Order: sequence, then structure tokens, then C-alpha cells
Amino acid sequence: AHFTLRCAADNPAQQSAVESVVGVPLPVEPLRAVTAGDAIIRWMSPDEWLISVPEARAFALEEGFRTHMPGHYALVNVSGGLTVYRLSGPHAIDVLKRSVPVDLHHSQFPVGKVVSTVFAKAGATLRRVDDQTFELVVRRSFADYIWLWIQDASREFGLSIDV
Repeated sequence: AHFTLRCAADNPAQQSAVESVVGVPLPVEPLRAVTAGDAIIRWMSPDEWLISVPEARAFALEEGFRTHMPGHYALVNVSGGLTVYRLSGPHAIDVLKRSVPVDLHHSQFPVGKVVSTVFAKAGATLRRVDDQTFELVVRRSFADYIWLWIQDASREFGLSIDV
């Protein structure tokens, strides 16, 4: 399940409520993502975050925000509009270099960094999960296009699919 959260990053009560409800502290440093267990919060802008949790937690998360979040905020369930791809392996960076205009060198794109970018002419959110693993969040309407692009860009590297 995916949620867009808009709130005040400098509000300690809201930061505390987010951590209490999601189980992950709100990343206030630009271009960072934080994870704990099965929850991820990605920084998208100074007052916007993309939260991902397992679908089974979606209702409880929404209820938790209604109950515990003080002040003005917006939480929108965007689950139906997003698809997540995970690219991993020794050639994940090679595939991404063909697809995104982002410097993927470890010094510029360390583990935990997240950016909004273009992936093969489609808007995407890219996060580095570990040294050889990247997460790509794209609009569902581009999912087929992106999947075909990934297949083509990774053909010479021996694409394998883990479901």
C-alpha cells in the first residue's frame, strides 16, 4: 500500500505521530528514505513523503493517522496508481545508466538516497536499497512500458525474474 503524506516537517508532534503510526521516523533530510521492517518512508519534497507498507497494514495506518496525527495534514492512499520494480544484481547500475539521467556512483547516490527522476521518458522515484539493489516506483499507467524497457536494457546482462 502506498500513501502520500503532506505535513509540517518541523512539527515535533507530527513527527512523533508519524513514527508512532508507521513505525519509521519521518525523514526530514532531503533525498533520503528510511525503512524499518516492512515500512518505508521516502522524502519527496520539504512537506511531502511517500509511505509504503504491506497492503494488510493499509487500513490500520489510515486509522492510526486519523486517531493520532495532530494539526493540519493530508494523507492520500495512492496504492492503485503505483507499481514498484526492484532491480538488483551486479549489473543493476548498468541497466539504470541506460535509463536515468542520475549519477549513480556510490559517492553521489548512497544507500538510502531517493530521487524523483525520469526513467526511459516516464516519471519515476528511484531509491538505492543496498549496494546492488534499487527500487523504482512508477505510475501504474507506465508499468508495461517500463517493464519492456527493463527487459530490453538488461538483455545483454542475463535478466532473471524473481517473483
